[in-house]
Amino acid sequence: MLPAATGINAAAGGTVQEAGHAAHGMCGPSLTRLLRCVRPYPRQGEARQAGSGAGSRDCTWLYLATVIDICSRRVVGWSIGDHMRTSLVTDAIEMAVAARGGQVNGVVFHTDRGAQYNATAFADVCRRHGIRRSMGRVGTSYDNALAASFFQSLKRELLHGRRWTSKAHTRLELFRWLSYYNRRRRHSALGYLTPAEFEQQLITTRTLSLAA
Repeated sequence: MLPAATGINAAAGGTVQEAGHAAHGMCGPSLTRLLRCVRPYPRQGEARQAGSGAGSRDCTWLYLATVIDICSRRVVGWSIGDHMRTSLVTDAIEMAVAARGGQVNGVVFHTDRGAQYNATAFADVCRRHGIRRSMGRVGTSYDNALAASFFQSLKRELLHGRRWTSKAHTRLELFRWLSYYNRRRRHSALGYLTPAEFEQQLITTRTLSLAA
């Protein structure tokens, strides 16, 4: 996200769009609303790495696909690759499904109108897990704020001014930042809790409610 320089595709160039009738989801083991964002064009939010051929204009891009729980802001799935094939997205979904213990039946997965989301392989993965597909309308961007905010944070906190020398190093730094984002980064929208803390609070509240 090598020869002389590498860029990470990180900002929301391909927008994530909201269908007007879609309802907000809830975080938890039984119902989770998922959102993904893939940026298809290397323009903003890019990290260039100097290698052995410093000064060369050659570069290789890594692309990041994410699955974000809208309720808790937790990144529950991600995939990093040097391509934009459908498998980049389906790998992120499979990770999210595993993170939720396979309990994703009825989850709404909202996407833009990219070719990956019209692919048979994508439809098959969603159908197998009971995930409901939602696709944005042309010219609308009602739900883009959350995705844009996430990728702006990634650009500002990790990518800006940074350089890496290999794909492996880049993947490691992305993994570390995503772990930080989920477990240590506080969000004003969550009452200044981290996504992990917020989810734990929801689980505790639900458990106490059931016990009562």
